[in-house]
Formats: sequence, C-alpha cells, structure tokens
Amino acid sequence: MWFGLHFVPQPDPYTAEYIAISIIYMLWAVSYWFQFKISTTKKIILFNFAVIILVVLYIFFIYYPISFLEYFLE
Repeated sequence: MWFGLHFVPQPDPYTAEYIAISIIYMLWAVSYWFQFKISTTKKIILFNFAVIILVVLYIFFIYYPISFLEYFLE
C-alpha cells in the first residue's frame, strides 16, 4: 500500500483511494488463501486466471469503485 500511495502522490489524502488500493491487496490475499483449499492443479490454474482477470478489470475500471466510495466517504 505504501508503494501505491507514494509513487503517485496526491495533494490531499483521499480515503476512497486508500480503500480502493486496499481492496486490490484483499483480493490478492483471498485468492492466495483459496489456492490452499483447492486440490487439483487444473482448478488452481483456472482460479488464478479468473483472479487475474478480476484484478485487471478492477484496476482498468478503478474510476468507478473510487467514485462510488467517494460518494459515501468524502
């Protein structure tokens, strides 16, 4: 989270951006935990592919989650 917030500095601390970056790390942590629960290699590969697509779409369209969070938090 420190890297995500310090390589793109902003004049004011925005709570929505902090939460949006935290969600990316939570998705990563949950997917890592699920990998321990999955037993076959084929399922792990499919699951990882789905998580990568989800994270890429989240990052590509990050404006919408941030604007949604800003509506409630700022």
